[in-house]
Amino acid sequence: MARIPLELSDSSGYDVSDSIMEYSKQLRFPKTQNRYRLLVDQLPNGMKKLHIKGTDALSIPTELYEITDLDILDMTPESKSGMMYTLTRVPSNLSVLVNLKYLHLDNNDIVTIPNEISQLTHLEVFTASNNHIKTLPDSMRQLQRLQSCHLANNNIEEMPLCLCYLSKNLLFLDLSHNYIRELPSSIYHLKELRTFLMLGNQLKSLPDSLCQLSKLETLWLGDNKLKELPKNITQLKNLDWYHQWELSSNFEGNPLERPPIFICREGMEAIENYFKQ
Repeated sequence: MARIPLELSDSSGYDVSDSIMEYSKQLRFPKTQNRYRLLVDQLPNGMKKLHIKGTDALSIPTELYEITDLDILDMTPESKSGMMYTLTRVPSNLSVLVNLKYLHLDNNDIVTIPNEISQLTHLEVFTASNNHIKTLPDSMRQLQRLQSCHLANNNIEEMPLCLCYLSKNLLFLDLSHNYIRELPSSIYHLKELRTFLMLGNQLKSLPDSLCQLSKLETLWLGDNKLKELPKNITQLKNLDWYHQWELSSNFEGNPLERPPIFICREGMEAIENYFKQ
């Protein structure tokens, strides 16, 4: 097919190319619709939720960071046709999503959490279980609105001190199935904590300061290496020993000697009587 040359001059020989260029500058072309904005779900409670999955997890487009009114970001992978695309790192640019309240990063291959997460000061729920995380940035102590933190099944060897200073609102903390050998004495700062899950770690002893968490309702310490409990553990009066102690307080799988496990199974009153002897 022959090409027809475009003649940019009128019948008098005047070059109109400059006029065309000037006119094109005055035109307003509509912006391309943000693809991720179209994927945002509006929940019944008014929150905006986005789930990043599949190949999108391999390279997060900059379009994501334009949705600054997002409340919930879910980056947990989904298996599709036998393939699962996982995150190996958390993009530091997530810090621009300043209104984020829920951040879900479970079931990925994440090793570290960036310092910039501290800028998500509205964050209430943070889940990053089933990864390869070894520690957390100290800057996370700035997340004073955080209520629920899930870090089970990672490679944590020391309980991050930053968690002990989330004292205003933290209600739920899950560090189960890591490699934690001891709890810091500063854990007493978590005065509002209701649920503390430490199943399947390497704990050999418990600090007395744990007994100051007077609002604890659920304490799971099963499958550790505990040989004794602190005497003051009987101060944890809100643990439900009478109706569902196995759910409220789990000490199974420890080589307990003081008190023996059969005493623990009888509840807090039996433990208290044991220590009085």
